[in-house]
Amino acid sequence: MFNSIYKITLLSLLICGWAATPAFAANNLPSGYPDIKDYENLGTVDSIEQSKSRIVVNDQDYILPTDVTVHTPGNMTGSLRDVRKGNKVGVIADSGSKTSLPSITAIWVFPSGFSIDADARNQD
Repeated sequence: MFNSIYKITLLSLLICGWAATPAFAANNLPSGYPDIKDYENLGTVDSIEQSKSRIVVNDQDYILPTDVTVHTPGNMTGSLRDVRKGNKVGVIADSGSKTSLPSITAIWVFPSGFSIDADARNQD
């Protein structure tokens, strides 16, 4: 009987521990951040020029509206001051056209030490 109670207790603790694991554990994303596959682009900010309304993420140029929504790990509503060269970010953007660059609608600044699992974007 003691063995059965021990097994049930251990199983309960394992289930509770799994359920209490933060939502970002698989991809190191804070709670509330979109799924990895929902970003238009993921990567490092190569350059940001607010005066020219431009940002480059992983060699991709984007239009950067002054009213873009910025999300940060510590404060879900940040500002463009929170976006710096070298930051790891995820961007959501419109598709642009043949004659214009895509325009960013939201930037999600990832936590320090964030890394992207090579297969994360390809999972169904």
